[in-house]
Amino acid sequence: MYPQLTIDYGAVATRAVLIWPGGWAPLTFAGQVELSSAVHLGDGPIVVGAPAWQHAERDPDGFVVSPLHADLGEVEVRGAPVDIADLVVATLRQVRAEAAQAAGRPVADVRLVVPAGWGPRRRTWLRHTCSTAGLPVTRMIDIPVAVAEAATPVGSPPPMGTTALVVDVGSGCEATVVSYGPAGWEVLSTLVDPDAGGDAIDAALTAALLADQLEPLTTGQRWSLLAAIRAAKQSLSGQPAVTVTLPGRAAAVVTTALLRQASEPAFEQAAALAATAVSNADLSLVQVSAVHVIGATAATPGAGDMIAVKLGRPVQVAQYPGIAAAVGAGEPSMPAGLGPEPVTLPPLRRLLGLTLPGVAALLLYAHFLLSADANNGTPQRPRPGYYVLAAWGELTTTCVLICVTALQAAGLLAALLAHRAPVLGRPGVPPSQIAGGLLAAAAISTAAAGLLAVTAAELFAQPMSTLMRWALLPILPLLATAITLAALSRRLPQPPAGGWDRVLTFPASSVITSAVGIAAVALWWQGPLPATLNGWGAALGTAGGLLTGIAIACALLRHPAGRIMLAVPAGFFTLILSRSGPDTIAVLYALAVAACYGMRSWTLYHRPEPPGAYAVQT
Repeated sequence: MYPQLTIDYGAVATRAVLIWPGGWAPLTFAGQVELSSAVHLGDGPIVVGAPAWQHAERDPDGFVVSPLHADLGEVEVRGAPVDIADLVVATLRQVRAEAAQAAGRPVADVRLVVPAGWGPRRRTWLRHTCSTAGLPVTRMIDIPVAVAEAATPVGSPPPMGTTALVVDVGSGCEATVVSYGPAGWEVLSTLVDPDAGGDAIDAALTAALLADQLEPLTTGQRWSLLAAIRAAKQSLSGQPAVTVTLPGRAAAVVTTALLRQASEPAFEQAAALAATAVSNADLSLVQVSAVHVIGATAATPGAGDMIAVKLGRPVQVAQYPGIAAAVGAGEPSMPAGLGPEPVTLPPLRRLLGLTLPGVAALLLYAHFLLSADANNGTPQRPRPGYYVLAAWGELTTTCVLICVTALQAAGLLAALLAHRAPVLGRPGVPPSQIAGGLLAAAAISTAAAGLLAVTAAELFAQPMSTLMRWALLPILPLLATAITLAALSRRLPQPPAGGWDRVLTFPASSVITSAVGIAAVALWWQGPLPATLNGWGAALGTAGGLLTGIAIACALLRHPAGRIMLAVPAGFFTLILSRSGPDTIAVLYALAVAACYGMRSWTLYHRPEPPGAYAVQT
């Protein structure tokens, strides 16, 4: 079942990835691709992530920097025992909430990646903790196994007995040798060293900046200093130097050279640990086919080179080392040969929302054709001076509503395209192929509008250019917006909040009021009026003009109060313009619909994004 959620709950930070057929997107937390595992206990609910660090300096007694560094039982906070599981649950609930918002629904398929050195007790404890947080774990995968599986080409399994070395450098270091056998990748040996990772580098940087003068600092200031050092490490992955604010003293400049100097002992120790793990597997480094370096600390400048020099052989640093395991855990989710999930129809309520503008368009088009008035002959036998009077605005509105129908169905079109020809996504790009669905919607809308114009031109015996002008020109801005959304979907690091359906859904209130309003003005202007409405033509036209203004307000704004405020001037304006027929107000409505989707494109374009590199320091 898609999407899948893979979680890497670490000692320092928690990372999660949403995976669809053919691609993935990292979860973001306040614009960051990691959620600090630190928590703070105060008088209210448990505070998690970055806000917990903000509380740490003011109230250090309630701060727990790393629940996983404690035992699985209890930790003392403010002199009272607190269950570690409660602290972890608070963090995982935040992950669940962010995943549901990004996916547009609760995620039912959750996978956990865990260190290879974890035994049954820790694994069972974490699975139970996830269940308490509302995350149904369907699979638990060793981190090195996930990395090795991700590095294996699809459909090309390695020869039996192939071995690989995975060096996971996070807060500490875990070096694991895996071998490919009949059951897939299996762990041969694994070793852990807590002093060969990010915690050791943090300590070395702190000593270099303070010259071992930690004693004058309060507990709260020490937490602030640690947060500043970790932020500096993250920034140095993309720039040569950063300024670090030191509590109680002048700020200091940290350069990549200083960071390399502070991290070299830790990486050399990680390399030695890896060599020992290979030796424990009764292998030599020559027999190991590949060395994969992962973990957030692996993004430190020069990490791969320092490990390779000490190890004595080349290494492969993952492109996104911080989330490499989480990404790899989802890749084997689709069994070979099964392809993507079967295409399913949307829920009934969503299906009704899709069909409403289509039905309204057909009714308007039928009235447009039936109410046209031929003068000086008939379409079959035109005489000199033959012409046709028709409510051209109805044709325009029909084409607009067809565009709305196609855009709302873009997600379904994308699923159909993926079902027929699945295409692999790029890392960090939403894999739902919504771009293909949007382009298909634009193409279908253009073709449908052209077909309606050609049909009317044949029935009326009118020049094709006249009908095309009313059918295609007013929807060009809307088609341009659809193409813009398709281009934006390729650059977004994750789907919009609530999913693409929320972005593409058009207000039913606007569809109904526009169709009724344009039809009312057309009845008054073009006729024929039913006998029961004789004498009510002007009132009907007035109501139609007002309804069209309300339709424009409903298209542009979602908040009820805003709609009411905009409907007053818009209704007054369209009421005046309706005195000349439905044509002008129909074009205005087409522009309002294009503006509606244009504003959503603008919002997506300016949405906060995660850092350019997904390699985030621990």
